[in-house]
Amino acid sequence: MRYVLDTTALFNAKDFPIDFEILIPQGVLDELIGWGMSERISMLVGVRIHVRSPSKSAVAEVMRAAEKTGDVDRLSPTDIQVLALALELGAPMISDDYSIQNVARSLRITCLPMETQGIKKIYYWKYVCRGCGKEYERRVSECDVCGKELIPRKYRVEDLEDQKR
Repeated sequence: MRYVLDTTALFNAKDFPIDFEILIPQGVLDELIGWGMSERISMLVGVRIHVRSPSKSAVAEVMRAAEKTGDVDRLSPTDIQVLALALELGAPMISDDYSIQNVARSLRITCLPMETQGIKKIYYWKYVCRGCGKEYERRVSECDVCGKELIPRKYRVEDLEDQKR
């Protein structure tokens, strides 16, 4: 079985079943090396872990979905690569990151958590000024009206069961 994994899934993993084909984008490999795991990872790359790059069209589709849910500012470039690779390959992914799970669910990518319960609904986010209440589609450094910080706020929730219909 093929699975796309995010960085924390590999960082926290003990062992995966022998029949797992583990796929990651280059960004996951770079993050793991940055965390001092280069020796462990280098032994697994090519044997258990395969590094693949998603297509530009898959990345663009993930970006559109992340903008729609309001998660675009919560996802790193590596998170976007992970989602795009899973989308392109039609492979399930493993992640405990709620923003990754949220976008994955909106794209109908199967996302399996390791340490958490996983999400049960798809959340759509806006950003609201803590001072004057002005709403923004994207996070900005401060409100252009009063200068206060923005906070994320759910404005719509979609049940995963509704999505299947």
